Amino acid sequence: MYHIGVDLGGTNIVVAIVDSCGNIIESITSPTIKEREGQEIFEDIHFLTNSVLTRSFLNIDQIESIGIGVPGNIDLDKGSIIYANNLKLDHFPVKDYLKQFYDVPIYIANDADCALIGELYFGAAKGYSDAMMVTIGTGIGGSIVIKDQLFTGYFPGATEIGHIIIERNGRQCTCGNKGCFEAYGSATGLIDMTKDMIAGHTCVIHDMIRDHGGHLTAKMTFDAAAQGDEIAAKVLDQYYEYLSIGISNLINIFTPQVVIIGGGVSRQNSVLLNPLNEQVSKMTYGFEMKTKLTIATLGSNAGLIGAAMLYRQYKDTSNTTINA
Repeated sequence: MYHIGVDLGGTNIVVAIVDSCGNIIESITSPTIKEREGQEIFEDIHFLTNSVLTRSFLNIDQIESIGIGVPGNIDLDKGSIIYANNLKLDHFPVKDYLKQFYDVPIYIANDADCALIGELYFGAAKGYSDAMMVTIGTGIGGSIVIKDQLFTGYFPGATEIGHIIIERNGRQCTCGNKGCFEAYGSATGLIDMTKDMIAGHTCVIHDMIRDHGGHLTAKMTFDAAAQGDEIAAKVLDQYYEYLSIGISNLINIFTPQVVIIGGGVSRQNSVLLNPLNEQVSKMTYGFEMKTKLTIATLGSNAGLIGAAMLYRQYKDTSNTTINA
């Protein structure tokens, strides 16, 4: 038997067939186009699910479960998304919609929780009882395991770490507040900082933007810095500082054994991890950081694999509130 994992992000939708050992058998990706309504997005998920089944020569009878990782707060009882600040999915009935097409158990969880579940079973969090995940993509997501249990809080919305405020009256965040960690530490935040700093200056990034149809990505800032562009290097210095502030705050509160960095930005590996280790170690209480910082072993597939393994999380524990 196989499992379907869906990773719904602010930039891309990824749907995969995953076996019980966490191996991705087949996957398919499509742009999210976050300006669309929830109905359109989930019509795509339905189409992509059928496509990945066809491409893997499987039918729904061979699928044991479907797991979906979504950004935002979740009502687990109703199987719906309550609020997602980066997508138009407020009160969207995920389970009811998909149950029209697939007569298999359907599980839903926050995307960062899915990423941590993937790493707990098959990756960098394996063997740890207290672990935290920080996913850096369009937004910033978070998940924490305390004594082997996902921390979900009393209400849906626990560990929305992207919305701790790190800059008073700072940048506008899509959640409505100003100065959120997400507005500075996400890929979107990096893009915004880059736009501000390159304005009126000659630099490599302008050439990259022109070569890519006028579109700026977070990766371009890293690439430009690697080529010796001084402005890109200054942007990254500022970006690392904001990321370090947010991560050190989390370490000071929860003191986990390990903090795992996932999401698209984590593909920078040591380029990202080395400055974070240096700066976070100076900001943690007592100045002796015992928490390990590491990159997600499963890379950008952590959330996808974790979503497919939601059935196992429900089976392995009595936890029925995977709704952070």
